[in-house]
Amino acid sequence: MNKAAHRAIPMLESLSRAQHGGGGCVARVGAAVAVELPLHAAESERALRWLIHVRCPNMNPLRPDCLDGDYERGCELLAQSYTALFAEFAKRL
Repeated sequence: MNKAAHRAIPMLESLSRAQHGGGGCVARVGAAVAVELPLHAAESERALRWLIHVRCPNMNPLRPDCLDGDYERGCELLAQSYTALFAEFAKRL
């Protein structure tokens, strides 16, 4: 499964931007967005129909939106990230 996902990265990036717009990141920190995959991708890659992007908080100063050690805010955003992930998943059941 992991190999198939890595092979599909260019298609997934293109679909994500087409369905959710934006030139940078698709999801904001603490949010999740679902991307519907085309049927031909679903049939060839173990019946995947949706990809859910989740952008979690970042503590790495070399990456965007670093929280600079604010672990309290990081925990809040991480809880929001999980809540958003499971809400998007539940919508697709």
